[in-house]
Amino acid sequence: MASSSQICEEKGNMVKENNLSTKIITGKEVRILDSNVLVEETEEAVVWEEDGVAEDEERVELRLVGKIWTDRHINVSAFMNTVRTIWQPKHGLDISSSGKNLFAFQFYHWKDKQRVIEGQPWHFDRHVLVLGEIEGNKKPSEMELHEFPMWVRVYNLPFKGRLNNANVEAVGNKIGSYIKMDSSGSIGIDKFVRMRIMIDARKPLLQKVKITTRGGSEEFFDVK
Repeated sequence: MASSSQICEEKGNMVKENNLSTKIITGKEVRILDSNVLVEETEEAVVWEEDGVAEDEERVELRLVGKIWTDRHINVSAFMNTVRTIWQPKHGLDISSSGKNLFAFQFYHWKDKQRVIEGQPWHFDRHVLVLGEIEGNKKPSEMELHEFPMWVRVYNLPFKGRLNNANVEAVGNKIGSYIKMDSSGSIGIDKFVRMRIMIDARKPLLQKVKITTRGGSEEFFDVK
């Protein structure tokens, strides 16, 4: 009798494994996965259709995938409980573990999803949770989750030029990828300029940014 690790080729022969009933094997190859399971390996692959029913498409649009940016394993149950407590979605939330520190989030209303996106960055046990939208036909393990948005402050910038969006954008792009400037508060007269930046989790956060002023001198300004 074949062991659980053997691969056997049979064409029209009778094969029996332990207590399984006798069956005809017509495929090219059979792999015995364990003592109770026979899986036939066929040559033709299943064609996976990306287009689904309307309900499925709507559910996909309300999903996010996320990765806790750390090499160590986190407590999955604690993470899921913490997320539900902090996010408090009014219309429900399902969370599934898709791999090491990788999760899928199913929302049931766009407002719940949007509030989570706008509230970034989120952290668990001092590690950032990087979120991403579902992209085409990618599998969860293929999602490139390493960028997240956050607010940063650049201190003591010259008063003149603070309202010049080109200046602010250039500074932001030195720190990460500039998104927008905070237009609330006392614009132009605060101790800092606050801006939304897309940060790469693979790189250390810049602590200072170098700027050349109109007079040609170069100075470093604190980023926090």
